[in-house]
Amino acid sequence: MAELTWKLVGEESAFQHFSPPFLVTATELVKRIRNVQIRFNPPNELIYREIEKYNESGLHEALYNCIAHQDYRKHSRIIVIEYVDRVEFISVGEFYELHADPGPR
Repeated sequence: MAELTWKLVGEESAFQHFSPPFLVTATELVKRIRNVQIRFNPPNELIYREIEKYNESGLHEALYNCIAHQDYRKHSRIIVIEYVDRVEFISVGEFYELHADPGPR
């Protein structure tokens, strides 16, 4: 099953499945994540600053890593779970082990 799933957990709950092509649907999934503006007042400054709760390029990078390293032979979804205080990325993939071949001695 080649599918991405976004799931909202907390007081509100929702989910949505996304099918290939993942380069297109990954962007749609990231747009579902509630990336609110956070206002804070830095020390010794009079003006508030606003930033996004999550760095959007970081969300894309995490999702693209899940897509690239997913073991599609296991027929499992890539799941993105959005909680109130964090976003979790779940994939059944692994990083490839690289073994340096020293060559003939």
